[in-house]
Amino acid sequence: MRVLVLHSRYSSGSTSGENRVVEDEERLLQEGGHDVTAWTPEHRPGLGGIRPAADAIWSRSAAAHVEALITRCSPDVAHVHSLYPRLSPAILRALTSQAYPRS
Repeated sequence: MRVLVLHSRYSSGSTSGENRVVEDEERLLQEGGHDVTAWTPEHRPGLGGIRPAADAIWSRSAAAHVEALITRCSPDVAHVHSLYPRLSPAILRALTSQAYPRS
């Protein structure tokens, strides 16, 4: 099975329980023979301003990146962990529009 794992990684690195869960999930899936593609962009503290705030609400660039990943790896399933602040709900729209193309 081809699995796409998406997670907005916390800047606390390996001390973050959720980051560790995602890393363990990827490893276990790979050990189980699955083809795993992961995109886990890390939040960069200190980036202020309107653009990072707007991207947390609806990131067109994250959605475009996810669409490119889908085209490249053709996943059977996507597992989304944390959306904020780097991914945003826009990736959910990208996932469903790729899974169910409009005619």
